[in-house]
Amino acid sequence: MSSDEEVSIVSTSNIDKGKKVVKNIGRPEGPVWSYFTKGKQVGKGKYEATCNLCGVTWNRGEPSELENHLANHCQKADSIIVRQFLTKILSNNSEQGDSSKKRKINIQGPLDQYVSLTKLDNQKIKRIHLAWSKAFTICGISWRVIENPFFIEALKEMNLSYEPPTRQLLSNNLLEQQLAIVNQKMDKIFKQYSNLTLVYKFLI
Repeated sequence: MSSDEEVSIVSTSNIDKGKKVVKNIGRPEGPVWSYFTKGKQVGKGKYEATCNLCGVTWNRGEPSELENHLANHCQKADSIIVRQFLTKILSNNSEQGDSSKKRKINIQGPLDQYVSLTKLDNQKIKRIHLAWSKAFTICGISWRVIENPFFIEALKEMNLSYEPPTRQLLSNNLLEQQLAIVNQKMDKIFKQYSNLTLVYKFLI
Protein backbone atom coordinates (compact mmCIF):
# COMPACT_ATOMS: atom_id res chain seq x y z
CA MET A 1 0.00 0.00 0.00
CA SER A 2 1.42 3.40 -0.99
CA SER A 3 1.85 6.32 1.37
CA ASP A 4 -0.81 8.28 -0.55
CA GLU A 5 -3.35 5.50 0.02
CA GLU A 6 -2.51 5.41 3.74
CA VAL A 7 -3.06 9.16 4.05
CA SER A 8 -6.38 8.84 2.24
CA ILE A 9 -7.60 6.10 4.58
CA VAL A 10 -6.61 8.02 7.70
CA SER A 11 -8.30 11.19 6.47
CA THR A 12 -11.55 9.36 5.69
CA SER A 13 -11.50 7.70 9.10
CA ASN A 14 -11.07 11.08 10.80
CA ILE A 15 -13.95 12.55 8.82
CA ASP A 16 -16.23 9.66 9.82
CA LYS A 17 -15.30 10.14 13.47
CA GLY A 18 -16.07 13.82 13.18
CA LYS A 19 -19.51 13.07 11.78
CA LYS A 20 -20.30 10.73 14.66
CA VAL A 21 -19.34 13.37 17.21
CA VAL A 22 -21.63 15.93 15.59
CA LYS A 23 -24.58 13.51 15.62
CA ASN A 24 -24.21 12.92 19.36
CA ILE A 25 -24.28 16.62 20.23
CA GLY A 26 -27.61 17.82 21.63
CA ARG A 27 -29.80 17.94 24.73
CA PRO A 28 -29.98 14.51 26.40
CA GLU A 29 -33.37 12.83 26.70
CA GLY A 30 -35.10 13.10 30.04
CA PRO A 31 -35.91 9.99 32.13
CA VAL A 32 -39.58 10.20 31.13
CA TRP A 33 -38.74 8.96 27.62
CA SER A 34 -37.80 5.54 29.00
CA TYR A 35 -41.56 4.94 29.38
CA PHE A 36 -42.51 6.16 25.90
CA THR A 37 -41.81 5.15 22.31
CA LYS A 38 -40.76 7.91 19.95
CA GLY A 39 -42.59 8.22 16.65
CA LYS A 40 -41.72 10.40 13.70
CA GLN A 41 -40.13 13.80 14.26
CA VAL A 42 -42.68 16.64 14.12
CA GLY A 43 -40.37 19.55 14.89
CA LYS A 44 -36.91 20.43 16.11
CA GLY A 45 -36.32 18.01 18.97
CA LYS A 46 -40.04 17.11 19.07
CA TYR A 47 -41.49 13.67 18.32
CA GLU A 48 -44.73 11.76 18.36
CA ALA A 49 -44.99 9.70 21.55
CA THR A 50 -46.73 6.51 22.65
CA CYS A 51 -46.96 5.37 26.28
CA ASN A 52 -45.34 1.96 26.65
CA LEU A 53 -47.64 1.16 29.57
CA CYS A 54 -51.15 2.02 28.35
CA GLY A 55 -50.74 2.87 24.65
CA VAL A 56 -51.98 6.48 24.79
CA THR A 57 -50.46 8.55 21.96
CA TRP A 58 -49.48 12.19 21.47
CA ASN A 59 -48.99 13.96 18.15
CA ARG A 60 -46.31 16.07 19.82
CA GLY A 61 -44.77 14.59 22.94
CA GLU A 62 -43.93 17.38 25.37
CA PRO A 63 -41.91 16.05 28.35
CA SER A 64 -44.07 17.93 30.87
CA GLU A 65 -47.26 16.40 29.44
CA LEU A 66 -45.72 12.94 29.45
CA GLU A 67 -44.70 13.38 33.10
CA ASN A 68 -48.22 14.52 34.01
CA HIS A 69 -49.62 11.46 32.26
CA LEU A 70 -47.48 9.04 34.27
CA ALA A 71 -48.12 10.85 37.56
CA ASN A 72 -51.84 11.48 37.28
CA HIS A 73 -53.52 9.69 34.38
CA CYS A 74 -51.84 6.45 33.29
CA GLN A 75 -53.97 3.54 34.52
CA LYS A 76 -51.17 1.00 34.14
CA ALA A 77 -48.30 2.85 35.83
CA ASP A 78 -47.19 1.15 39.04
CA SER A 79 -46.87 3.00 42.35
CA ILE A 80 -43.10 3.48 42.01
CA ILE A 81 -43.46 5.25 38.64
CA VAL A 82 -46.39 7.34 39.88
CA ARG A 83 -44.51 8.51 42.99
CA GLN A 84 -41.38 9.26 40.94
CA PHE A 85 -43.19 11.66 38.64
CA LEU A 86 -45.51 13.07 41.30
CA THR A 87 -42.39 14.17 43.18
CA LYS A 88 -40.85 15.60 40.00
CA ILE A 89 -43.97 17.58 39.10
CA LEU A 90 -44.29 19.06 42.59
CA SER A 91 -40.63 20.11 42.67
CA ASN A 92 -40.76 21.56 39.14
CA ASN A 93 -43.96 23.53 39.62
CA SER A 94 -42.67 25.14 42.80
CA GLU A 95 -40.24 27.05 40.59
CA GLN A 96 -42.36 27.67 37.49
CA GLY A 97 -44.43 30.41 39.05
CA ASP A 98 -41.29 32.50 39.40
CA SER A 99 -40.31 32.15 35.74
CA SER A 100 -43.72 32.75 34.15
CA LYS A 101 -43.77 35.57 31.59
CA LYS A 102 -44.97 38.97 32.73
CA ARG A 103 -47.62 40.68 30.65
CA LYS A 104 -48.18 44.42 30.39
CA ILE A 105 -51.65 45.92 30.09
CA ASN A 106 -53.00 49.46 29.90
CA ILE A 107 -55.17 50.37 32.86
CA GLN A 108 -57.48 53.38 32.66
CA GLY A 109 -57.77 55.78 35.54
CA PRO A 110 -55.40 56.77 38.36
CA LEU A 111 -55.48 53.39 40.10
CA ASP A 112 -52.43 54.21 42.18
CA GLN A 113 -54.63 56.52 44.27
CA TYR A 114 -56.81 53.63 45.42
CA VAL A 115 -54.87 50.39 45.26
CA SER A 116 -52.08 48.86 47.28
CA LEU A 117 -48.67 49.40 45.68
CA THR A 118 -46.94 46.93 47.99
CA LYS A 119 -44.92 44.47 45.94
CA LEU A 120 -46.07 40.91 46.53
CA ASP A 121 -43.46 38.31 47.46
CA ASN A 122 -43.14 35.13 45.42
CA GLN A 123 -44.78 32.89 48.03
CA LYS A 124 -47.82 35.16 48.18
CA ILE A 125 -48.10 35.15 44.38
CA LYS A 126 -47.94 31.34 44.32
CA ARG A 127 -50.73 31.11 46.90
CA ILE A 128 -52.92 33.49 44.88
CA HIS A 129 -52.22 31.57 41.66
CA LEU A 130 -53.21 28.29 43.31
CA ALA A 131 -56.36 29.86 44.75
CA TRP A 132 -57.37 31.00 41.26
CA SER A 133 -56.71 27.53 39.87
CA LYS A 134 -58.98 25.94 42.48
CA ALA A 135 -61.70 28.57 42.01
CA PHE A 136 -61.73 28.26 38.21
CA THR A 137 -61.83 24.45 38.40
CA ILE A 138 -64.54 24.08 41.06
CA CYS A 139 -66.74 26.91 39.74
CA GLY A 140 -66.45 25.82 36.11
CA ILE A 141 -65.14 29.21 34.95
CA SER A 142 -63.65 29.32 31.46
CA TRP A 143 -59.85 29.48 31.49
CA ARG A 144 -60.00 32.32 28.95
CA VAL A 145 -61.41 34.64 31.61
CA ILE A 146 -57.98 34.98 33.26
CA GLU A 147 -56.70 36.78 30.13
CA ASN A 148 -59.72 39.06 29.70
CA PRO A 149 -58.57 42.72 30.02
CA PHE A 150 -61.56 43.65 32.19
CA PHE A 151 -60.91 40.76 34.56
CA ILE A 152 -57.23 41.70 34.77
CA GLU A 153 -58.20 45.30 35.50
CA ALA A 154 -60.46 44.11 38.33
CA LEU A 155 -57.53 42.19 39.82
CA LYS A 156 -55.33 45.26 39.48
CA GLU A 157 -57.89 47.24 41.47
CA MET A 158 -57.04 45.02 44.45
CA ASN A 159 -53.27 45.17 44.02
CA LEU A 160 -51.52 46.92 41.16
CA SER A 161 -48.37 44.83 41.55
CA TYR A 162 -50.18 41.50 41.05
CA GLU A 163 -49.57 39.84 37.67
CA PRO A 164 -52.25 37.20 36.94
CA PRO A 165 -51.06 33.81 35.66
CA THR A 166 -51.34 33.00 31.97
CA ARG A 167 -54.11 30.69 30.82
CA GLN A 168 -51.46 28.03 30.06
CA LEU A 169 -50.02 28.23 33.59
CA LEU A 170 -53.46 28.26 35.21
CA SER A 171 -55.13 25.45 33.25
CA ASN A 172 -52.15 23.14 32.82
CA ASN A 173 -49.25 23.62 35.23
CA LEU A 174 -51.16 24.71 38.34
CA LEU A 175 -54.05 22.31 37.76
CA GLU A 176 -51.71 19.36 37.26
CA GLN A 177 -49.79 20.42 40.38
CA GLN A 178 -52.97 20.35 42.45
CA LEU A 179 -53.91 16.98 40.99
CA ALA A 180 -50.46 15.65 41.88
CA ILE A 181 -50.83 16.93 45.46
CA VAL A 182 -54.23 15.23 45.83
CA ASN A 183 -52.93 11.96 44.37
CA GLN A 184 -49.92 12.04 46.68
CA LYS A 185 -52.14 12.56 49.74
CA MET A 186 -54.43 9.71 48.65
CA ASP A 187 -51.42 7.45 48.19
CA LYS A 188 -50.27 8.19 51.76
CA ILE A 189 -53.76 7.47 53.14
CA PHE A 190 -54.08 4.17 51.28
CA LYS A 191 -50.69 3.07 52.63
CA GLN A 192 -51.99 3.38 56.20
CA TYR A 193 -54.89 1.01 55.67
CA SER A 194 -55.52 -2.33 54.01
CA ASN A 195 -58.66 -3.93 52.56
CA LEU A 196 -60.38 -0.57 52.12
CA THR A 197 -63.84 -0.49 50.55
CA LEU A 198 -64.92 2.78 48.98
CA VAL A 199 -68.66 3.49 49.20
CA TYR A 200 -70.36 6.26 47.26
CA LYS A 201 -73.61 7.53 48.73
CA PHE A 202 -75.91 9.50 46.48
CA LEU A 203 -78.60 11.74 47.90
CA ILE A 204 -81.82 11.75 45.85
